[in-house]
Amino acid sequence: METYKEYCEKLRQSLSRMHNADKEEAINYYSEYAIDAGFTTYNEMENNFGTPKNLAAKIYSEAAIKELDVDNKKKGSSTKALWIGLMALFSLPMAFPLVIASSAILFAFLVSFAAILFAIIVTVGSLGITSLALFIKSFSFLMPFKAALWLKSFGGSIAIAAIVIVSLIGMYFAIKYLSRSIVLLISKFVKRRTNHD
Repeated sequence: METYKEYCEKLRQSLSRMHNADKEEAINYYSEYAIDAGFTTYNEMENNFGTPKNLAAKIYSEAAIKELDVDNKKKGSSTKALWIGLMALFSLPMAFPLVIASSAILFAFLVSFAAILFAIIVTVGSLGITSLALFIKSFSFLMPFKAALWLKSFGGSIAIAAIVIVSLIGMYFAIKYLSRSIVLLISKFVKRRTNHD
């Protein structure tokens, strides 16, 4: 008969991509919970926590949410939370077609996002170069002292530079918001999936 320790060992294997300290903390928590509750067999653990893979997905999901909370305090990274969330999604024991479908959708989303991000970066870069060229060109109107042309060129370069700066700030917050939304969506899916199994 399998014991709760064998359950914890399978859980440890399912959490192989997690940092050792976090992994051991999670395993110790569930081991202590099992001891306090009097769970001694593998079946009792599985009846109360689900399969080791389901519990691992839940732990990854909780770690992703925890990383988002750390990110809100300016010490963490929303991209790290996103990767942890993806580990939660792909550690779920899903049917093979569901894994293929979700991988294809994720790949299509990432390619689309990368294409849009590349287009925005090229546009913002072009505006930055235009701003710099216009700023340099504005000084050519100082020698013959054409004040109106100098003001137009100089003011235009400043306005374009402001657009570039606002665009970069907007991109930063949009990427942060998008990664946070994806992590929360994955977390909800993982919780729903682990509660039904």
